Amino acid sequence: MDPAVIAIVVCIFPILLLKNAINIAAAARKQSVLYTDIA
Repeated sequence: MDPAVIAIVVCIFPILLLKNAINIAAAARKQSVLYTDIA
């Protein structure tokens, strides 16, 4: 693999993981709000 490609992946991968984690957290928060509304 090209060192430049590795550098790009290393830079972008954490950003994608962070966005993914934020989306998951937001979805979990919405679901917990729905559950508390039902209960």
